[in-house]
Amino acid sequence: MRKSIHILIGLFVMPVLLSGQSREAFIKAAEDAFETKDYFSAMSYYAEALEFEKDVSTSWKAGEAARLFDAYTVAIGHYSYVVEESDSLKYPLATFYLGQMYQRQGKYDEAIDHYQLYISENDDSDSTKVGIARKEVEACSWAKNEVDNPKRNITTEKLEGNVNTPYSEFGGLNTESAFYFSSLRFVQPNDDHNPPRTFSKNLIKDFNGINIDTTIEAADTQHIAHTAFNGDETRMYFTLCEYLNDKDIRCDIYMRDRNRNGTWGEAKKLPEH
Repeated sequence: MRKSIHILIGLFVMPVLLSGQSREAFIKAAEDAFETKDYFSAMSYYAEALEFEKDVSTSWKAGEAARLFDAYTVAIGHYSYVVEESDSLKYPLATFYLGQMYQRQGKYDEAIDHYQLYISENDDSDSTKVGIARKEVEACSWAKNEVDNPKRNITTEKLEGNVNTPYSEFGGLNTESAFYFSSLRFVQPNDDHNPPRTFSKNLIKDFNGINIDTTIEAADTQHIAHTAFNGDETRMYFTLCEYLNDKDIRCDIYMRDRNRNGTWGEAKKLPEH
């Protein structure tokens, strides 16, 4: 189904690219991609449409696609144009999301400025975002103070030995025998998504180096993450997840007990209640 959608969009857009016209075709392709939560494609198609003509409505939609794809710098560019060129009452959330994008980049002064601007322009409304903006101003102020006044008795050190990669590593757990962590460094060779989606696996770092935890079995299209143990390490917990679409991931928590011979038993999904 996904492949068919991309093929149809490609067939629809290709004549446009060849003839150099029809901005509407790019917008239609972007809206179709956004509807299926393919935010990367939506962001790209909106950018192409804006090459024809820049307008506030399309810039807002491009900013939304970029934000939802976590492309913070791109989102800031689009939202900034919306704030500068439109009535703040028409797109009030553009200012809020500018604060959010700057906050996620660690640019706390810019984030505070935009959150406070949003509060001043919407303080008499019943928007829940006003309350969130106030809390985020406090959070940014706290973070800014922490950055400006680092604790001298605490040192941090990046783990070496191929633990960290350009992909996301998370869920680190140190035990007496090994260091467990999860990594999104795995790409399925037959994945037809653009860009290719990454999948997580649980890794073990010990005297043998870094290896995939093969005691947990999963399909190629599933994520494995978040290794945890009970106190005496006789029970393991982990999450098994899968993509619902290009953006959303559904996870369930599983457990397995250690057998007397040291092997792990069958994985069982925890009950809902």
